Amino acid sequence: MKCEYEQKLDNKVLLVKISGDFDVYFHKQIKDDLNTAIEREGSRYIILDFKNLNYIDSSGLGSLISLIKNTSSLSKKLCIISPKSNILKIFALTKLDQVLTIFKDYEEALKSYELN
Repeated sequence: MKCEYEQKLDNKVLLVKISGDFDVYFHKQIKDDLNTAIEREGSRYIILDFKNLNYIDSSGLGSLISLIKNTSSLSKKLCIISPKSNILKIFALTKLDQVLTIFKDYEEALKSYELN
């Protein structure tokens, strides 16, 4: 399944909705586009909405790690919202759940950043 994503910047929050399969076929384009967006001025918080993400493979995980490193080096904060149970299992198996900040929804993420 094709991977699609859309970005929206609002009040220093870059919301990125990713849907489909985040895999070897799409990871480089997504990683490059999102790293460029993260490096732009204006965003302080990056929220990746995984509500409609069905699958992530090792290439997608590698891109996610790159995004984590990039946001950290720029003193920005990144979190994931609404991941499906199969995605959460992959995060647990790879121990990414120990370095990722995960929230159930957008409102919870905003509340943690005290932006709502």
